[in-house]
Order: sequence, then C-alpha cells, then structure tokens
Amino acid sequence: RDWIKEQHSDASHNNWIHAPPQVPPHLDDSDSVMTQLALKKINAFSGFGHGFYFWNFRTELEEPHWSYMLALDRGWIPKGNLDSELVNNACLKEDAGLYFCVCKRNQLESSLRGTIKWCLQEEGKYDELGNVDNLKGEDLYQEADKVFNSYWTAHRLEGATCDFGGLGILQEMNKTDSDYMDDDFFYYREGTPDVTGMILKLFWTLIGGLAAGGLLGFFIAMRLNKKFNAKITKTLSKSSLGSKLKNS
Repeated sequence: RDWIKEQHSDASHNNWIHAPPQVPPHLDDSDSVMTQLALKKINAFSGFGHGFYFWNFRTELEEPHWSYMLALDRGWIPKGNLDSELVNNACLKEDAGLYFCVCKRNQLESSLRGTIKWCLQEEGKYDELGNVDNLKGEDLYQEADKVFNSYWTAHRLEGATCDFGGLGILQEMNKTDSDYMDDDFFYYREGTPDVTGMILKLFWTLIGGLAAGGLLGFFIAMRLNKKFNAKITKTLSKSSLGSKLKNS
C-alpha cells in the first residue's frame, strides 16, 4: 500500500486507523504481508519467554490490524494448533542466516553516523569510531551495511532486530542491492520518470534503425539487381550530382 502517496494526495487519509489507504486489489498484498508477519511473530515468541498475547482482542473498529478476532477471520492469524508446520517453518530463512541486514538509502547522514557509533560502542570497537565522521554518501551507506549486519548477526538470537530506528532492512542473500532505490523517496523528491525523454529515445532509435535498414537494402539491391543498378546509374548521370562526379 502506498501510504506516502495517499498522504500527499489526500489529507483525509492522514487518519490511518479510520481511513486506511486503498489500492486496486491486484496491487494490494496486505493479506500476504500480514499473514507472514503473524506467522513469524508467533514463531519467534514461541521459542522464548512464557508465550505471547494479542493486545487488542476486540475493538469497536472494523479493522483487522487492531482486532484479534477480525485478524483471525481475515486469515492473518492461524486458527487452531499453533504448533503447526506452517508456524514452525515461518522463519527458516532467518534461522539459516539467509538474510543480510543492510542500511536503507536516502536516510539522514547524521542519523546513520549516530547509529553506527552506537553499534560500534556496543561491540567494543572503539578504534573504528574516529573514521565515521569522515564518511559521506555511498561510503557512509556501505559502512552502515557492514556495521548493521555485523551487530544484527551477533545479537539476533538474543532478540535484536534489523530496525535500527527505521534505518535498517533485511534483504535476502541471493538478491543484489546494487540498484537499491527507495521508491517513495524517488517518487516525491526526485520526480516521476522522464516519459518524454523515453519516447524521444525510442523515436530516434526507430528512425536510426529504418535509415540503416534502408541503406543496407539499397546497397544489396545495387549489387544484386542489374536493372536497378542501371536505372540508378542512369538517373545519377543525368543529375547535377552525376555531372560533378564526372568532372571530379
């Protein structure tokens, strides 16, 4: 759901509880996201402590995000036996270490530096603190990738998350992050894609292709078709261009 887009386009959607953002059904993946979130939370809390509970059992709002009963009806939370294969296997990738904890791009550099320093201090890596203030741009992001992942890997079994105040995000190990772009940042701060430029590039590519194909066809016809060759030669000989070629 494009929360930021709706927030910018319609002020009435600022109240997310009473007016949740709406999207076309084929673009709304809320059911899958919330189901996976519930399964992973149950899996995580079942292994530690004395269990868990859902804070809002039932509310006056017809909103499954805030109601245990409605979330059950929606299928987000499984019914019946929670010691099922579905729950037990919900975090297999996380348990196998198939995720990296990386830094989101387009974040405040001051926030990144503060969080990096906190992680390094918690890890006792005081000798690395001095270089943090000198890092900028992608160098700072790459340092955050390294530090965030190191801290999360070392402490995730103790309950540490890859959040870091909203600066971190989990990414599957077999996927590249080289082309990472925050869609919301791009949409609102960098502008929409240059459609006119794309059309012009396509147009000139088409024209160039037609011109190249036409020249190639002309040369092939001149070489293989004697009548065509003779007609073109005769036409050129009568033209001013042909006279100039003869004089030269």
